[in-house]
Amino acid sequence: MHRIVVGAALAAFIVAVASAETLYVTDKMEILVREGKGMEHKIIGIARSNDPVEVLATEGEYAQVRLANGLEGWVLSRYLTTALPKTKVIENLRGELEQIKERLKQAQDDNARLAEEKKGLEAARTALDKRVQELTAENSEIRKGCADFIALRDQHTTLTAEMAQMQTRLRELTAENESLRDTTRLVWFIVGAGAVVSGFVVGVVLQGLRMRRRKSLSF
Repeated sequence: MHRIVVGAALAAFIVAVASAETLYVTDKMEILVREGKGMEHKIIGIARSNDPVEVLATEGEYAQVRLANGLEGWVLSRYLTTALPKTKVIENLRGELEQIKERLKQAQDDNARLAEEKKGLEAARTALDKRVQELTAENSEIRKGCADFIALRDQHTTLTAEMAQMQTRLRELTAENESLRDTTRLVWFIVGAGAVVSGFVVGVVLQGLRMRRRKSLSF
């Protein structure tokens, strides 16, 4: 009785510590899934080659598994393996190959897109270089125009100053001319007055001479 209890406890312990892992049914095999451990238990399902099963517990030569459809039962452990089936390996390789092809296609598309972007950037750079040259030429023209403007401004300033000096000199000459005119008029007035006086004096003198001549003739 004691041995039975110990054996049951050990079996329960084994069942409890067994980790759930995924194994595969060996190649070219169909194994029976039973309700319990042993040939006397009812068959409840079939696991075929390469089918993945989840191992829930192991006891002796039997393993409790869960099939992909959710069915749980017991199978012989020797018909299970951790190695991926060849078909699964090929399937995985095909999936990886498809992913590689997809990444390659994406890389090619990205490369083509980058090439187009590069062409666009080169065209934009060419246009920008041309615009820079145009702006440089315009800047040179503007600078030349500014230099000409500065020269014209300086010339205008000089001419304005000279014109102001000439206007000042003109006013001075005008004033001098007016003064000269007044002086000329005064001179002519004096000359005219002198001529009148001289004529008067000459007339008086001549009159006196005439009178003297008359007196001398009368004697």
